[in-house]
Amino acid sequence: MVRAARIAQALGLEQVLKDTQALHVASTRRAMQDVLLELKKNGIPESVISDLNATVMQFGDDASLAWDPKEAARIYATGLVGILSEKELIAAERLYQTETGKKSYLAVANSQARMIEYISSKQNDAMKEKMGALLAKIREVASRTQKSATN
Repeated sequence: MVRAARIAQALGLEQVLKDTQALHVASTRRAMQDVLLELKKNGIPESVISDLNATVMQFGDDASLAWDPKEAARIYATGLVGILSEKELIAAERLYQTETGKKSYLAVANSQARMIEYISSKQNDAMKEKMGALLAKIREVASRTQKSATN
């Protein structure tokens, strides 16, 4: 386990995860801005949107910051132990302490970050596209419920 933790440390995994978390915060904030914009497009008064802004942004931040990069790095290191033999852990530790090993891992991490950004962007686009229909359905259900309550 100690060797796996040293590999995670050699890779700078905690910093990579902090950077990943920062990407998630930025992506979620964009998504929350899109939600507010859709509300405006769907006739929600500007004053209501303005009142909701801080709450919506805090909601997004809370969701993005719900996980701890240090704990995620520990989980990663624990996963190495379950996959690699002791001999392979020793080889991995040696590799990732070299500049080539660090650079190789950084290339993989950067590729993963771009992939995650792509996935988040596509999810946000889909949510933005479908938000109007969702809000229309919410209004329809609310209207039906309100009419049933008054009858």
